[in-house]
Amino acid sequence: MICPYCRGGFEEQGPSAPWACAACGTAVHAECAAAHEGCVTYGCRSVELAPARLSARRGTLAPRLPLRTRARAALADSLAFAGAPLSAWAVAAYALLGVGALALRLG
Repeated sequence: MICPYCRGGFEEQGPSAPWACAACGTAVHAECAAAHEGCVTYGCRSVELAPARLSARRGTLAPRLPLRTRARAALADSLAFAGAPLSAWAVAAYALLGVGALALRLG
């Protein structure tokens, strides 16, 4: 198990002993949490830490995203599916359609 902030290992006791976030359970060095002014997990804003055992498991965060963000993610997923790579013939056909449309507009 390593500290996610400094990437250093933990010891059972001493300055390298792990501390755990009260909200998500992330194990971190006390010095690293002090330098970061709280939990080092992205999205966790907890500042409460308690001594942890080396076998402590990290919890998961389940952020509640606003409806707007969820809708945008769903749209991006659907467009990624629909935007499959085009063949050379399809690209040529779209180019000819574009040239034809310009010719009609200018002519």
